[in-house]
Amino acid sequence: MNLRILKKLSKRAAFLLSALGDRREQFPAERWEDYTSCGGHDRKHWERNRYPNPSHWDGNIHIKPHSGKGTIVLSQLHMCPWPGTVMVGWSSGGYEPEWEEDDAWTLLEQDVRDHWTDCRELPSVTVDDMDFPDVEFVCLRRFHNPSQILKAARELVELRKKEAA
Repeated sequence: MNLRILKKLSKRAAFLLSALGDRREQFPAERWEDYTSCGGHDRKHWERNRYPNPSHWDGNIHIKPHSGKGTIVLSQLHMCPWPGTVMVGWSSGGYEPEWEEDDAWTLLEQDVRDHWTDCRELPSVTVDDMDFPDVEFVCLRRFHNPSQILKAARELVELRKKEAA
C-alpha cells in the first residue's frame, strides 16, 4: 500500500469510526512523530539505514552497497505515515498509563474483520495441557480490497444503529 492511499483511506475511515461509536481522540499525523502498524507498504517508503554490522530481524532486507562498506538495511517495522493522515490515540494501562496510537484505517479494518470472524471449537478428542479445546477462526466474509471493507463498515454502522434502537 502506498502512504498516499493510506492517508486517503484513513480520512474515509475516521468518519466511520465515529459512526461506530469510537470515542478515542482523532488527530492529524505530524512528520516523523507518529507511527502506523499497517503493513504491506511499497518498498520506496521503507526506512533505510546503513549499519557496519547489522542484526538480522525478520522482514528486513539487507543490501550490500557498491562501496562494500557496511550493509544497507530496509525495514518496515517503524513506518511513519504522511503528515495529515488521520490518527487515533488513546491511553492504556492503569498505574502508569501509556499513550498508544494508530492510523484510522488500520483500526477500522481490525474492527470490521473482528465482527465477521467467528471462533469455532474443533470437534476433536484431544485437549491441550491446560484443558483448553482446540479452536479455529473462521472468516464469515471475504475482504479482497478496501472498498469491500468500507462497504462492510457501512453495513456494520446500520446494524449497530438497529441494535441501539
